[in-house]
Amino acid sequence: MGPGQKLLAALCLLPVIPVPAQAELSYVDTLPADTAAFVIDTRPQQQCMAESLAGAHCLAPEEVFGPHRRLANIRDIAWVFGTAGLRGDETVNVVGDDPHRRDVIAALLHLAGQAQVRVVTTRIHELLTNPDYAHGNGRMRGLVRAPVYQARAREDQWLLRDDVLTAL
Repeated sequence: MGPGQKLLAALCLLPVIPVPAQAELSYVDTLPADTAAFVIDTRPQQQCMAESLAGAHCLAPEEVFGPHRRLANIRDIAWVFGTAGLRGDETVNVVGDDPHRRDVIAALLHLAGQAQVRVVTTRIHELLTNPDYAHGNGRMRGLVRAPVYQARAREDQWLLRDDVLTAL
């Protein structure tokens, strides 16, 4: 069995961790009309700042990676989320044009303990051409966290490199 087959076999043997009902992560086709929900635009900052959905906060995946494109630790990720205006108890709609960039932020929000994360599968450039959605400039995240991100991370759902190596 080659190394790629061993990795695939190990990933298949890892337990599937159920998501509790109160910790919802869902995919939706269109942006819900919930005006109280927080919108995160995952496009590069220049695009988001130039035009986004009204009230959207800019949060690109690059913001949660450190040197050498390695994922920051959970404390630093929580800091970034706080500087984007999140407390952790909100419903968040994650939008973007690149599904990979969008899903990275959505997954990290969920793993960091965000109360409810809805991933909008319609690309944001399509939403911006729809007259039903108000447009505006995206909001850049701040230098300090206001408010403080207080959600409890779902540590039991993180699967890191050492976990995979141990499973192999």
